[in-house]
Amino acid sequence: LMAAIDLAPAGGAGARGYEVQKRLYDAGLHIKFTGDAGLIAPPLVSEPAHIDELCGILREVLSQY
Repeated sequence: LMAAIDLAPAGGAGARGYEVQKRLYDAGLHIKFTGDAGLIAPPLVSEPAHIDELCGILREVLSQY
């Protein structure tokens, strides 16, 4: 299971990705970002509740942008 998100750059390549990565980490979700592209790779053995939690944190943090 893998997914990716691509953020629109603002203030220089990678600036928004770095900021989003910090905010996601503070909210309890670690996603690897390279520039403004983020790779989401949850554990292979994940329950639907884990994916729901991941999506909820993503939705909450990304809605601020």
